[in-house]
Amino acid sequence: KEIAPDYIKVNLRSKDSFNLLPVVKRFGGGGHTKAAGFTTKNSISVIKDELSKVLIEILESHSKNK
Repeated sequence: KEIAPDYIKVNLRSKDSFNLLPVVKRFGGGGHTKAAGFTTKNSISVIKDELSKVLIEILESHSKNK
């Protein structure tokens, strides 16, 4: 959600056992394992790209450790 020009509040939710904290901590955020978030001074397109990269990295790492 854009709360001001180029100031974005991101909220994430997890339905399964996926822990969101490692994701949001990369962006200086926090919360709970299944509901977490962060704020950033980037455009929505930039944060989408960065968030996608982090999620892919963490999911790939998680699947290798199983």
